[in-house]
Amino acid sequence: MKVQRVLSQATNEVTFELLDDAGQPIEIVSRFMRHLRARDYSPNTLSAYCFDLLHFMTFLRVQQLTYEQFTLAHSWTLLEYLLALLSRIQAQ
Repeated sequence: MKVQRVLSQATNEVTFELLDDAGQPIEIVSRFMRHLRARDYSPNTLSAYCFDLLHFMTFLRVQQLTYEQFTLAHSWTLLEYLLALLSRIQAQ
Protein backbone atom coordinates (compact mmCIF):
# COMPACT_ATOMS: atom_id res chain seq x y z
CA MET A 1 0.00 0.00 0.00
CA LYS A 2 1.03 3.55 -0.58
CA VAL A 3 -0.29 7.10 -0.52
CA GLN A 4 -0.32 8.86 -3.87
CA ARG A 5 -0.56 12.62 -4.40
CA VAL A 6 -2.99 13.51 -7.20
CA LEU A 7 -3.12 16.85 -8.98
CA SER A 8 -6.33 17.55 -10.89
CA GLN A 9 -5.44 19.00 -14.28
CA ALA A 10 -8.87 20.60 -14.61
CA THR A 11 -9.03 22.38 -11.25
CA ASN A 12 -5.37 22.37 -10.19
CA GLU A 13 -6.46 20.94 -6.81
CA VAL A 14 -4.23 18.56 -4.86
CA THR A 15 -5.68 15.48 -3.22
CA PHE A 16 -4.45 12.09 -2.08
CA GLU A 17 -5.38 8.46 -2.65
CA LEU A 18 -4.53 5.30 -0.77
CA LEU A 19 -3.52 2.59 -3.23
CA ASP A 20 -3.52 -1.14 -2.55
CA ASP A 21 -0.61 -3.42 -3.45
CA ALA A 22 -1.90 -3.68 -7.03
CA GLY A 23 -1.83 0.11 -7.37
CA GLN A 24 -5.62 0.46 -7.27
CA PRO A 25 -7.40 3.01 -5.07
CA ILE A 26 -9.05 1.55 -1.97
CA GLU A 27 -12.68 2.48 -2.55
CA ILE A 28 -13.78 3.08 1.05
CA VAL A 29 -10.84 5.44 1.56
CA SER A 30 -11.46 7.16 -1.78
CA ARG A 31 -15.06 7.89 -0.78
CA PHE A 32 -13.90 9.34 2.54
CA MET A 33 -11.27 11.49 0.82
CA ARG A 34 -13.92 12.81 -1.64
CA HIS A 35 -16.08 13.71 1.34
CA LEU A 36 -13.21 15.66 2.93
CA ARG A 37 -12.43 17.43 -0.36
CA ALA A 38 -16.10 18.41 -0.70
CA ARG A 39 -15.84 20.00 2.74
CA ASP A 40 -12.84 22.00 1.49
CA TYR A 41 -10.19 20.46 3.72
CA SER A 42 -6.65 21.65 3.03
CA PRO A 43 -4.17 19.46 1.10
CA ASN A 44 -2.10 19.07 4.28
CA THR A 45 -5.12 17.75 6.17
CA LEU A 46 -6.01 15.40 3.31
CA SER A 47 -2.45 14.08 3.30
CA ALA A 48 -2.47 13.54 7.07
CA TYR A 49 -5.76 11.64 6.93
CA CYS A 50 -4.52 9.49 4.07
CA PHE A 51 -1.30 8.55 5.89
CA ASP A 52 -3.27 7.80 9.06
CA LEU A 53 -5.52 5.51 7.04
CA LEU A 54 -2.44 3.87 5.53
CA HIS A 55 -1.26 3.00 9.04
CA PHE A 56 -4.73 1.78 10.01
CA MET A 57 -5.10 -0.40 6.92
CA THR A 58 -1.60 -1.81 7.44
CA PHE A 59 -2.55 -2.66 11.02
CA LEU A 60 -5.67 -4.43 9.77
CA ARG A 61 -3.57 -6.46 7.34
CA VAL A 62 -1.10 -7.46 10.07
CA GLN A 63 -3.99 -8.47 12.34
CA GLN A 64 -5.76 -10.23 9.44
CA LEU A 65 -8.89 -8.14 9.92
CA THR A 66 -11.19 -6.21 7.64
CA TYR A 67 -12.31 -2.76 8.69
CA GLU A 68 -15.79 -4.23 9.27
CA GLN A 69 -14.30 -6.66 11.82
CA PHE A 70 -12.49 -3.94 13.77
CA THR A 71 -14.03 -3.49 17.22
CA LEU A 72 -13.39 -1.41 20.29
CA ALA A 73 -11.42 -4.34 21.71
CA HIS A 74 -8.95 -4.02 18.82
CA SER A 75 -8.29 -0.35 19.57
CA TRP A 76 -5.76 -1.13 22.33
CA THR A 77 -3.80 -3.33 19.97
CA LEU A 78 -3.97 -0.55 17.35
CA LEU A 79 -2.57 1.96 19.84
CA GLU A 80 0.29 -0.41 20.71
CA TYR A 81 0.98 -0.87 16.99
CA LEU A 82 1.04 2.89 16.40
CA LEU A 83 3.34 3.47 19.38
CA ALA A 84 5.76 0.83 18.07
CA LEU A 85 5.58 2.42 14.62
CA LEU A 86 6.29 5.86 16.07
CA SER A 87 9.27 4.45 17.99
CA ARG A 88 10.71 2.96 14.78
CA ILE A 89 10.23 6.23 12.89
CA GLN A 90 11.87 8.28 15.65
CA ALA A 91 14.82 5.86 15.80
CA GLN A 92 15.52 6.44 12.11
